Amino acid sequence: LTDRVDIVEADVLRANAHASVTSGEMSEAGVSEAGVSEACVSETGASETDVSGSGAFDAVFCNPPFAEVGEGSPPHHARRHAHVTETSLDAWIAALCNRLCGGGRLTLIHRADKLGAILAALDGRLGGVTVLPIRPRATAPARRVLVRAQKGSRAPLVLLAGFDLHDDNGAKFTVQAEAIFRGDAAIDW
Repeated sequence: LTDRVDIVEADVLRANAHASVTSGEMSEAGVSEAGVSEACVSETGASETDVSGSGAFDAVFCNPPFAEVGEGSPPHHARRHAHVTETSLDAWIAALCNRLCGGGRLTLIHRADKLGAILAALDGRLGGVTVLPIRPRATAPARRVLVRAQKGSRAPLVLLAGFDLHDDNGAKFTVQAEAIFRGDAAIDW
């Protein structure tokens, strides 16, 4: 990411007090420890009136936990905090939107079956929503979606054709996916 975006400051929102980001992880991402502040979504309540980091960022990137308590099969206890959250998707999105300055963009990845809840949570907060379905292969339904939206935009929803990770010939990855994973290309959307 830092090859394409100049990151000066990072605000890390954790799902809970058990999920934290190490200085090594931030250093690998190209962000100095001095430029990192942390907040916990469940501690702040992620309300619209939460002002920690309010309106400070041009871009917010998010890979929130994909499941709420009681959804799906629980992962191993040691990794539970990375996959399961007690905070609603709406509260996550409210907290993230609140951190954007005017014209700022939110980009997140989530399960495709959560797209309705994501769009509902963005409604009235951000516009210019673009959805890129991520499919295992062209003949399969999307399992993930990348969603991007902009604060202050009134542009209509755009649903893109989709991105395929594997081809139908049994290749490990499509040429496009392989180039992205190697860092030689970016998703052009």
